[in-house]
Amino acid sequence: MKNRNRLLITLLTLLLILSGLLNLTYYERIKDMKNRAGNDYHLKIREALFHVNQNNYFIADDQRRENTNDTMFAIYLSKTYSLSLDLYRINGTLGEFYYFFASSMQNVKEQNALDEYDKLLSQSEFIMTVLSELGDIVGKDYANWYEELTDHHSESNQYLKDRFQVYSEKFIN
Repeated sequence: MKNRNRLLITLLTLLLILSGLLNLTYYERIKDMKNRAGNDYHLKIREALFHVNQNNYFIADDQRRENTNDTMFAIYLSKTYSLSLDLYRINGTLGEFYYFFASSMQNVKEQNALDEYDKLLSQSEFIMTVLSELGDIVGKDYANWYEELTDHHSESNQYLKDRFQVYSEKFIN
């Protein structure tokens, strides 16, 4: 009977230790996954910030407006739509910013509305400001990027919703 109790206690102790090690392993894997995803989010938002900053090349001055290479513009526009999808996967509001920006660019180019380029420039500056401030809110911790952008009740998500409301009132018909 003593041996049986001792064996049972030993087995339970081993199970407890094994369970603890398994939980620790899963915790580390989840933490690594959040860091990798957060790093991907951070890099994609930095890429979007760089990309929208390039928009100034197409709309910076009147000479470029009239002589913009259609192929270069099409490539830029395609990349803008592609980034809007990537950003939408990260956070719907971010994707909407970028999608409406790409749509505005396409409309201005199709209608050859040179007078609308200033509005487009204002949109790109607005988006650059939002993306920069988002980086300031979230910080440098990659796991925090993941947490903030996937939690619908986070400070950064609320900031994006508020800024999109301003954006839609200002730039979307």
